[in-house]
Amino acid sequence: MVPLAAVVGVVALVAWGLRQLLEGLAALVGVELTEVWQVLASGLGISSDLVRLLLSATIHVVLVVTVVRRLGPGISQIMLSLRGLRQRLEQRLDRARRDRPARGAGRPGRPGRPGRPGRPGRRPAWIGAALSTLLTPAATVVWVALLIQPTLVPLRLGGSTWLARGANLLDGTASVHIADSVVGLYRAVWAAPVAPEGLVEPSAFDAPLSADQIPLMDRWDRSLEEAAGDDRELYAQTKAFMWVESGGRQYALSATGCAGLMQFCSGTAQRAPFRHIFGVGRVATCGCRDCSVPRATQIALETEQGAIERHREAFPCDLADARFDGSRSVHAGVAYVQELSEQLGGNLLLMYVGYNAGPSVARSLYRTLGRPDEVTIDDLRPHLAAALRPYYGARAEVRAGGLLEVHLPKLLAAYQRWR
Repeated sequence: MVPLAAVVGVVALVAWGLRQLLEGLAALVGVELTEVWQVLASGLGISSDLVRLLLSATIHVVLVVTVVRRLGPGISQIMLSLRGLRQRLEQRLDRARRDRPARGAGRPGRPGRPGRPGRPGRRPAWIGAALSTLLTPAATVVWVALLIQPTLVPLRLGGSTWLARGANLLDGTASVHIADSVVGLYRAVWAAPVAPEGLVEPSAFDAPLSADQIPLMDRWDRSLEEAAGDDRELYAQTKAFMWVESGGRQYALSATGCAGLMQFCSGTAQRAPFRHIFGVGRVATCGCRDCSVPRATQIALETEQGAIERHREAFPCDLADARFDGSRSVHAGVAYVQELSEQLGGNLLLMYVGYNAGPSVARSLYRTLGRPDEVTIDDLRPHLAAALRPYYGARAEVRAGGLLEVHLPKLLAAYQRWR
């Protein structure tokens, strides 16, 4: 147990340093590390977890071989020197204990007290026992969290989940998110589901964009105004994104596991600055292959008292996930829209492409189009599939069609209403 825990700890520490290095290199070329893995996986035709595992394992092996070859003799000499030093210190301590008079022995001018045998001058046993009682469970929790990774990988056993855990451990993802994993262990057992924030009538699900009132959307105005402040443009942009992403449904869940009002995927929600908005350990990866939710369940969660408890076990994702917290989701959505606006010159359509398909796709389009002040759907049409292809492979054409024919027109209509 102890040697294995030590090995895991060393690997996690080295992987943390590797992660910082790789993220720094990715930032220099203007991409996110997750997008690098996605491009490599698409090009090789294998999963991104397998790509991460193979590359990270190769780097670890190279590091070990390099250290052993160059520093092996020196390390062996240092270990021998430390062992000899320890032996000499132990011998001196033993001599000091033998030579030291027992406690309670008579002192000059003061008789000794009978019945109190002398004890060597060492730490009381109860201190060691107390330290062991406190530190061993804490170390075990950290060690288990590094291996199980409850917020990064679905809590189930299987080849794909262990592949993901191995990749996370070796590429430093598990090390970076250790605090989330520790908190996630607790929340997986005891966290309560997120409570609904303002139930609506079932008819609200059929309210069109042209209606005077859209209850599913309008109930979030206070949070939107609080997050956007006096920036009416940011308010309108974020509300338009919300309309396209979830239609204002607090418990919206996509087939791929993106969740909540603003449809954050777990990986995005777990990175800065959104991690600080949702909270440490409060976002977990869904374990479903198809996370689609029946319409009747969607309506019940937004309209009926007590529906959360009735549907919690059957719901594909954990309803305690902070992405289902409407206020947190709105604040994170505003922050993301603002971040994309700064990167893409305030071009609404490119911002949504970045939100939906990834910032690198949108930045590539922005460069291809010559960094224009304004972009139309017709401007994007000839280039969108090509920009998506490195990340989505054979699915690029279908995804481009969905954006051009459905999502972007819907976004523009919503933006015109709320600007």
